[in-house]
Amino acid sequence: MGGIIPSVTGDGTGSALRMRPVDPQMPARGSYLDVMPETDRYQRTFGEEYLYALHQCWRRQDVAQPPVIFLDGDSTIIGAYIADGAYLPHNILLTQLRLRGFDAKITNLAVSGATIAQFHLSDANINSAQCIIISFGINDTEPVDEFVKRYRAKLAHIRLLRSYLQTAVIIKVSNAVGDTTHKRDETQAWPQRQALRKAARDYQCFYFDTAGYLADARNGASGTWNDTLNPSVPITPGWMDDPFRTDPNFHDPLSFGNTVHPLELANSWIWGRLADALAVPGVRNFAFNNVQNLGSLNPRGSTESPAAYPYGITVSRSAGVAGSWPLDGMVMTVRSPDGMAVQYLTSREGNESQLSIRTGNAAGTGWGTWTSDSGKSGKTPVAFLSPQFQNDWIDGASDGGARMVKRDEVVYFQGNLSGGALAPGTLLFTLPEGYRPFNEVTTVSCIGGVARDELVVLLVHKNGDVTLQKPPKTAQLYLDGISFVTRAGLF
Repeated sequence: MGGIIPSVTGDGTGSALRMRPVDPQMPARGSYLDVMPETDRYQRTFGEEYLYALHQCWRRQDVAQPPVIFLDGDSTIIGAYIADGAYLPHNILLTQLRLRGFDAKITNLAVSGATIAQFHLSDANINSAQCIIISFGINDTEPVDEFVKRYRAKLAHIRLLRSYLQTAVIIKVSNAVGDTTHKRDETQAWPQRQALRKAARDYQCFYFDTAGYLADARNGASGTWNDTLNPSVPITPGWMDDPFRTDPNFHDPLSFGNTVHPLELANSWIWGRLADALAVPGVRNFAFNNVQNLGSLNPRGSTESPAAYPYGITVSRSAGVAGSWPLDGMVMTVRSPDGMAVQYLTSREGNESQLSIRTGNAAGTGWGTWTSDSGKSGKTPVAFLSPQFQNDWIDGASDGGARMVKRDEVVYFQGNLSGGALAPGTLLFTLPEGYRPFNEVTTVSCIGGVARDELVVLLVHKNGDVTLQKPPKTAQLYLDGISFVTRAGLF
């Protein structure tokens, strides 16, 4: 049974509805049902192996050299009649690829009104590209044999310069068009599609059947269900344009409009599908924003370097034991292709919302020290650092020995040490990178002596050396209360 499709007036109120019957047995002149029957079940895409050059470039994860992609074709791929620039083919393809975790350098060389004979890619373009997307056809109204002959000649030239291992070529079939007035419709598209399928295999190209995905272009126009009595009245916009509707010579009350170009929503469908085809699930393992949620199934060790984690985001379980993670909970690791990495460690103890953070570099020094923020109870997970003492100084017999901790960009000393040399300028220990002051600290005071009644002054150098400036009479130092800033401009 045929359906009844209502039209809506230009003000969108639905008043003065017009009805037009849709009969599958007797469709409108030139309808896709005449030449694209329900038995049309063949693949809309194939040739994934011929995307090797593009996928290999993504696999290398070189953010400084994303794959170069050229677009070439006619007005349907240049984005004619698109009002919002974000939906132009080259822009929306880049957006869709980035949403899937990939980057590219895309250049659109398409020209409105062009045919395959006016191919715009230079040899330099071809030689520099990891991927070429070609979309000609709607303006090639000559016999299909001539169109195919020229198309295959262009493909042969590309493959003479570059194999599929060097440059991926995508044959993007033109979108379905409903412009019978200008001999551009489904009867034109069908033989082109069949011929380009064979050309794709012959020249090792990836095949993308735009017209096969969105075959019913007749019903996509802004002039759908035309008001034949008053064609100048604005009608609800469609997902394709109707560029000739305002010209009385081309206004055809027997058709649903003269649809040619995909508009914003249709470009979202088309280029979203193509991005899915290019970034197939197996390739998405290489994506920059790839997410792996491993949870407690794969607990990670705190000593694993940033390079041990995959690119993107990994969510794992931590085990907060001595000498390991400072918290027992969940760890999220973010690693970018440029080597930078960051870990966020959250506690599973109650609802305290404790958080520790550290940054690192996969190609450099590994992980830095943990920076911790406390939850609402005020609990603050810390990881103490014990220095290597010099000149016979050792951990004291009380207060847990000498140690330090860093929070944000402030270092705190704690504990005591004893037994070493007492001459002014004696080196006690050296602080590691990250724990050193941005300027020399000359007024660090602490308590010394057996009775803890002597004033001692230490000097903390920019290179991390901690020396005696004013020593005590007996070799006892108590470091509690010493703190300093490690980075300029914090306060």
